[in-house]
Amino acid sequence: MIDYLKPALIATLTALLATTVSGCKDVSPSTATDTSESVSHSTSAIKKLGAAMAFNHSYDGSSNISQVESFELTFQPTQAIDSLSIDIRSPDNILMGGNQSLKPAVSGTSAIVVPVTIQANTEGKFYLNILVQTEQNGARLGRAFAVAIKVGETTTAQKANYEGDDNVHIMPAQEDIH
Repeated sequence: MIDYLKPALIATLTALLATTVSGCKDVSPSTATDTSESVSHSTSAIKKLGAAMAFNHSYDGSSNISQVESFELTFQPTQAIDSLSIDIRSPDNILMGGNQSLKPAVSGTSAIVVPVTIQANTEGKFYLNILVQTEQNGARLGRAFAVAIKVGETTTAQKANYEGDDNVHIMPAQEDIH
C-alpha cells in the first residue's frame, strides 16, 4: 500500500517545491537595496511604517520638584503632507493646561514648533506621550513619540536597597532620548 503512494507523494512534493522556488525567483533584490539606501547606517535596514515625521525637543533632561519648566517640541515632516494632527498627553498630569490636541497648518516640509510647560509635585520619572497623525493623498499614518521627564535627584528605583548575599553594583544610567 505504501509503495503505490510513494510516487504520488514525490510528485506532490516536487510540484510544491517547484512552486516555492519559482515564487522566490520573482523577488527582486532591488527591494532590499532601495530600503537600505533610505535608512542611515546606524539604524536597521528595515524601515518602520508610519507618519513621515522627525521629532526633537529642547527639554534639558531634569527638573526640580514643583519647578515650572517650559520647552519646545519640534516636528519636522520628512516629506510633503496634506494635514497634521498632534496629541500631547501626560498620564501623570504634569502637563500644565492639560492634554493638548493640535491641528497646525502645514506647509511642505517646514518644521512645526509646539511650546509646552510642565510641573511635577513629586520626584520620579514621568512621560509626555505624543501621537502624530498625518494625511497624504487620503492615506492616514501615525507615529508615537515620548519625552522622559526626570524630576528630583534620584528615582524610586535608585533608592531601593538590595539586601542579599550576592555582590550587586547599582550604577546610575544616563538616558539620551531624542
